[in-house]
Parts: sequence; C-alpha cells; structure tokens
Amino acid sequence: MKNFYITILLTLIIGSPAFAQSEQQLRSFFEGKKVVVKMDMPATDDGVDVYPERNPSLDSSKYAQRLGYYGKSLREGDSATITRIKVKDNRIEFQLDGGGYSQSGYVSTYVPSANKTEREKNIEKELKTETDPQRKKRLKEELEDLKADRRREDARNQARAEQTAELKRARIAQERLVAGSRFTIRYEKNSVAPLTPESIIEALQQFVEFPPQSFGAMATGGRNQNTTSREVIADNQAIVRIRKGMTRRDVERILGSPTKVLNRTEAGVKISSRTYSTDEVIVQAEFADDILIRFTITSQ
Repeated sequence: MKNFYITILLTLIIGSPAFAQSEQQLRSFFEGKKVVVKMDMPATDDGVDVYPERNPSLDSSKYAQRLGYYGKSLREGDSATITRIKVKDNRIEFQLDGGGYSQSGYVSTYVPSANKTEREKNIEKELKTETDPQRKKRLKEELEDLKADRRREDARNQARAEQTAELKRARIAQERLVAGSRFTIRYEKNSVAPLTPESIIEALQQFVEFPPQSFGAMATGGRNQNTTSREVIADNQAIVRIRKGMTRRDVERILGSPTKVLNRTEAGVKISSRTYSTDEVIVQAEFADDILIRFTITSQ
C-alpha cells in the first residue's frame, strides 16, 4: 500500500513539471524585458497558441481566424514589453504590452418595445363594449395615433441604441489596438518538459526575437540587421522617451514634424501612419485618434 501511494505521488509530480514552483523564476527572468515579435499578433487576450511538443507548433487556421476577427495589436517587427508571465495547469501565458484586450467585441443593439400606455389599454377595453358607431370610430382613430406614437418612440430608441453601440464598437476597436497580445504555450497532458527560461525561449524562438542585450547567450533567431528595437538604441535619449499611449503632439515635440503621413481607417478607427527621421534612425509610428499605438525603429 505504501508503494502504491508513493507511485501516485511521483506520477503527480512528474505529470506537472514543477509549474507552480517555476513561475516566480520565470517572472523574475522575463518580466519587464523587451522582445521583438516576428509575426502580427491578434488584438485579443486569446493571443497565439503555441504547442512546442507538436509539429507544426502553431495552429495556422486558428491564428488566421483570430487575426481576421480581432485585428492586429502588434505587427511583425514591433518591440513589446513582457508584462506578465503566468503559469496555469499545463500552459504558460507570455503576455506582451498588457496581454491583450479581454472583452468581447459583440455589442448588443436590442431595445425592448415601449409598453402600452394606460390610455391605450383603456381604449381597447372601451372598444369591446362601445355600440355608438361614431364614438367607436373616434376611439379607433385615437388608438391608431397612440400606436403610431409608440412606434416612433421605438424607432427613436433603436436609433439611439445603434448610435451608442457604434461608438462603443469604435472604442473597443481603439482599446484593442493598444492592449497588447500574448502567446500561450500549451504543453501536452502529463508533459515532462522542463520549465526554464531556456525552454520558454526555445518554444517561442520561431515567433519572437529575444535581443542578446537582455537575454545573453540564450537569445536565438534574428531579423534584418538594419532593424533595431528600442533597447538597441538606448544611448539615443530622445528615442527612448517614446512610449505607447503618448499623444501625437508629445511625440512630435521629441521627433519633430513627420516626413511622410498616410491615413486610413481600421475597424472604424482613424489611423495615422507617420514617418520621422533623425540623424541616426527612422521611426515609423501609428496613431489612433492622435494616441500612439505602435512604433518601430530602423537605423539610418
């Protein structure tokens, strides 16, 4: 019997590879550091699911579906801050720039019909017993007028609801653009994979660049040598001061006027894409309603 309980205990320990014990280690190592995403990231806390023990490790169909439905909060080449590492059961959440917007994009426009007035109810009762043709005609006309008033009220209420819903959808779309995203690393049931910074980097290296300045010898992968994250140019104090959430006016106090401006509409939100040039770098910045939502930096 004793050996039976020991076997059960060992199975539980091996089946959950020290996830709880390793979370603080992972948080201490990763949180606050910057990485560069090698792919567009969906603007939702559903993010991107990665299965390191499968081949391929990415469900392309699900990824494309989320990207198409929610839009992009981070674009390929964007620098992002690791804001949270969270371990749950057999999965790890690798949250970037806030981890993604968590509210559903569905907004209801349903408005219940206006209730009958007391006058309508009384007329309907009177019509059942009224015998005078002229009075009955007047009651019917009045009743139709009251019903028409109620229909107009319903139409006004529905129009107001739709207008409110449209504003809410636009607000949600804008908030999604600045709420970041996440990778969820999903291990198989009873996995014995080690839970270390090295294993996380290995699981994500296909999708994320880990700059050597922050991750040392563990950093793998790479991208165009002409492109650099905010950390690479830390000696340029003006650029380092740029951050998401700044107003366009504050950004242009630092970088000056843009050399190129392109405007478009994305999910009902007006997006302004602006290019700024300094002696050392080119900054590509995007603003939603004059709020900075993303930017990339390229050396001259």
